Amino acid sequence: MEEINNYQQGLVLEQRYKLLEYLVNANSNLDSKASALLQTGGVVVGLVAATSLPSFAQLIRSSSFTSTLASQFSISIALLLFLASIWLYRDALSPRGYGVPGSSDWDETFNNYLYAKPVACFDKVLVDLLRAIKTNEELNHKKAELVTRLGWLLLVQVFFVAIAIIAAG
Repeated sequence: MEEINNYQQGLVLEQRYKLLEYLVNANSNLDSKASALLQTGGVVVGLVAATSLPSFAQLIRSSSFTSTLASQFSISIALLLFLASIWLYRDALSPRGYGVPGSSDWDETFNNYLYAKPVACFDKVLVDLLRAIKTNEELNHKKAELVTRLGWLLLVQVFFVAIAIIAAG
């Protein structure tokens, strides 16, 4: 087998490490987006609850029991959606691992990298990088799906808050 020159090896490894770095950064960005969506949902529920308490008291004293019930139901749905958002947020943060190339075991590192022939070492490093990239892609895909669901929950939450405001009159 023909030896691969160091320049080619360097380019391949540099490219793979940059992709791995990009995926790790994307993972962190997805965590930030999930946090922002949950915080926004919390603010929406908190503001509506705080501003609707006086109007609920006034509606209860009035004869419009139907609008009070509709408002309370809508606020309750928005609160339940917020609790579901907390659950999804927990799931979005739960795959906190990263695909990391290589091994932390000294014997494996010595045998597979330091003691190996240059081509075998390069092959092992490349395989480790590709495995780490695949792991990070899968984690990011799962997180992206959960962040999308969080976004939809926030949208539905705001919809039910709007219904509560309209029903309150």
